[in-house]
Amino acid sequence: MSPAPEGWRSIGFDALGLAVGTALVAGALSLVAPFLIALTGTLAALSVASWTMVQSPGGFAGWRYLTRDRIAPLTILCAGSMVFLLPPRELVSVRGLLLALSLVPLWWAERPARRPAPNGGERK
Repeated sequence: MSPAPEGWRSIGFDALGLAVGTALVAGALSLVAPFLIALTGTLAALSVASWTMVQSPGGFAGWRYLTRDRIAPLTILCAGSMVFLLPPRELVSVRGLLLALSLVPLWWAERPARRPAPNGGERK
């Protein structure tokens, strides 16, 4: 990435938080507009991809993903993904919302306020 031109400000944002928030909105709207279920699935995939990129910027991270703080959120996400892909008959209409809700624990565990600052200092 090249530096911003003179006089331009660089704006950063949390891709995981943005994808999870948008998935929550799409998942809730999928209750009244079922075609948004596909969008919710796409946003969930984007959330997992952005989480993975943040975790391993230099290459394969392997088992380092499975720390004590991440086991429960990843298990909930796996359960939500299974319900999304193979829903019981009673949950077909709410599977988009359930997938979006299963992303929230992962976002909660990885939100920017909990991550250490890159330079080792405190976040404000």
